Amino acid sequence: MNIISNKLINHVLIIIVGLIVYSNTLNVPFVFDDDISITANPLIRNFNSFFESSALNNTGIEPSVRDFFSTRIIGYLTFAINYNLNGYDVTGYHIFNILVHLANALLIYWLVMFLFSTPYFSEAQWQDTPNVVALASALLFVCHPIQTQAVTYIVQRFASLATLFYLLSVVAYMWSRFDFESKARKYILYAVSVIAAVCAMKTKEISFTLPVAVVLVEFLFFAGDVKKRVIYLLPILLTMLVIPLTLLTSGGSFTIATSENVSRWDYLFTQFSVIVRYIRLFFIPVGQNLDYDYPVYRSLFEPAVFLSLFSLLSIIGVGMYLYHLSCGRCPEKRYLYLCRLIAFGIVWFFLTISIESSIIPIEDVIFEHRVYLPSVGFFTMIAAMLAAIETLKAEVIKTRKVLIPLAACLVLVLSVAAYHRNGIWRDNVTLWEDVVNKSPNKARSHNNLGMYYERQGSLYRAIEHYKTAARLKPDYVVAHMNLSRIYAMQGLTTDYLSELRMALKVYDDILRDPKAAKKHRVDAVEVAGIHYELGASLARLRLYDEAAVELEAAIRLNPDSVEAHVDLGNIYALRGSVDGAINQYQIALQLRPGSVEARNNLEIVRRKMTK
Repeated sequence: MNIISNKLINHVLIIIVGLIVYSNTLNVPFVFDDDISITANPLIRNFNSFFESSALNNTGIEPSVRDFFSTRIIGYLTFAINYNLNGYDVTGYHIFNILVHLANALLIYWLVMFLFSTPYFSEAQWQDTPNVVALASALLFVCHPIQTQAVTYIVQRFASLATLFYLLSVVAYMWSRFDFESKARKYILYAVSVIAAVCAMKTKEISFTLPVAVVLVEFLFFAGDVKKRVIYLLPILLTMLVIPLTLLTSGGSFTIATSENVSRWDYLFTQFSVIVRYIRLFFIPVGQNLDYDYPVYRSLFEPAVFLSLFSLLSIIGVGMYLYHLSCGRCPEKRYLYLCRLIAFGIVWFFLTISIESSIIPIEDVIFEHRVYLPSVGFFTMIAAMLAAIETLKAEVIKTRKVLIPLAACLVLVLSVAAYHRNGIWRDNVTLWEDVVNKSPNKARSHNNLGMYYERQGSLYRAIEHYKTAARLKPDYVVAHMNLSRIYAMQGLTTDYLSELRMALKVYDDILRDPKAAKKHRVDAVEVAGIHYELGASLARLRLYDEAAVELEAAIRLNPDSVEAHVDLGNIYALRGSVDGAINQYQIALQLRPGSVEARNNLEIVRRKMTK
């Protein structure tokens, strides 16, 4: 069979495996942050949002979406395309995600094939080794269960799409470095590389390392005059300015929130352990979790941190040693060439994970989709290691008879595991039950499971999980608000008011500290609404003094609340404070001249004054 046929079969095999693994995900519902970024995001409902900066002033937009919109505009554009084609039918969104995943696997195949075509590898006779390594890398990538979160979880398209542009940029750059009879083809490929780099930068911030990856490929595998190579790299290097300039032009309002006062050093110490967990999941994908309850480490000398750092430094040391070995390559020792490919995989992994696993604190210290791009290096490294083992043996044919069936079994086992993991995502209750089983002490997990039980109508189960969330985290406002809503539905007035008061106490404490309010994204208008709800409920119970206190608090936080002014005016009128009532009604009419209730009540109070 000729090499072209082999490549064709390899492509088909990669696509078939990927389609089988994700065939049970087409009806997976929107989950977790999908609601914020997609279903509750007005920016994706029409394309005007992408051309009118004023659209971001819409008060209905989640602050996190507003922060990310300009930096991740390509990703949001794809959601807008999905929405305008499919509305909220999840099938279209999943098809897009799967296609991106398959494209990434094919790009990995060509990344490895092009690496074997570089000047560094040209001295040795490789026969079909490049195809084998490329196929193994792509198959491991496309079928590994750790990828499910980046593919099945719709909003994590940001990670997979950024990886697509990242890989396309690197592959197009390498292709442009090969000799062509036509200079135009070379420049077109280079332009594709630069454009893809910009698109990656505008999809997710992890792409900031892309120019460094291109430099890595250039100086590890290509040759030539250093000055000319640096000049050739310059346009790619300049794309590193895209993300900083985007942040500056967006007003510099972009912030990364943390929920537990995690310092940069605490985050870094924790990431040493997190990265080791990621590596363990590559080898043993057991215990995967959407929402880990992961400890924050605050000292380098905690055993988990110190041992993890030692392990990571050991891996980096192995990579440096393999690079050193690769410098002494000779055609008779092909495994020495592969040492450089292994070292490349190690460097790629640590380079691409550095944005989300270093000193930049992110609210959640661990998420599996963060290793989607780094896994390219990991799987390339594993495939190169298998090939190196083969080339070390004298009896190559016998070795291949063992290694190829072993690799095939590995792909089969990983595919079954990934298919099973995708089954956990089939509905939100199943998914969050899995999370609660694995993170029983995490308040957010219980609250989310309670929310989906509530949507199913299982109010008793919902209350139990909301209570557990509030017990695990007494200042968890969302859990208290959820409990208050259910208690109101059930007519349990005392419990309803109690939960509202607890939520307001937390909010009021936060609002007293402007820094805390900014960090927790607490909006005064939102808190005013809760004060108003509590005041209106107390008024219905004829607890007018307490109701007045809450309505006055609502007006302090949101002076434009017409309803609060009207209700406070009603209480003043019932108390006999006519002047106070008239003043509140007049303010309400100034804010909303067409308010029938305010106008009627004002006339009633004035008529009583004239009697």
